[in-house]
Amino acid sequence: MSTLQRVIQILAGQVLALACIASGETTDRASEGVELRLVQNGAEIELADDDRIQLATRVVSYFETCRTLAAVVGEEPPAEGLARKWAEQARETHVVVLLPVGEYGRHSIASPSRLMVGFAGSGAGPVLTRSANDEVAMYAKCEGLESLLLACELHETVPSIDAPNDCARLREIKERLLADQSAG
Repeated sequence: MSTLQRVIQILAGQVLALACIASGETTDRASEGVELRLVQNGAEIELADDDRIQLATRVVSYFETCRTLAAVVGEEPPAEGLARKWAEQARETHVVVLLPVGEYGRHSIASPSRLMVGFAGSGAGPVLTRSANDEVAMYAKCEGLESLLLACELHETVPSIDAPNDCARLREIKERLLADQSAG
């Protein structure tokens, strides 16, 4: 485990512990570090610590590349629409990561929030955040290739979760795009 991953694990655990204390709840997850829940068919899937940390780190970096729906179409959906979308994604295979306050690429998180990414079919759905006051605060769309690659990584961790047909080919495409960007 890298030093950065360990620091992230410690900080996420401390934030979760404070949130649990503030809400009057206790959880073993606070002492485990990174707060990540992976749910498939209504049941939480237990992951090894290294897998949980790696997946949480990847989901957060995926989120950093996304654009809010307001940035894409000029307005956010109404609050009830966001809450409905959260409920819809919660019924599908999904990942929820606790986000501490901070900057995440284009996004500022002002209070500890939960970030959800749903997986229906072979790619990742929109990214939703739910703030500490339980309001669904953000709807973000992400790049299609990154969505498919995230689904590939999730499938490699949990093979029962659907993935795109040719993950190796998708990685080659990304490598070529990165090489073209570096050269140009």
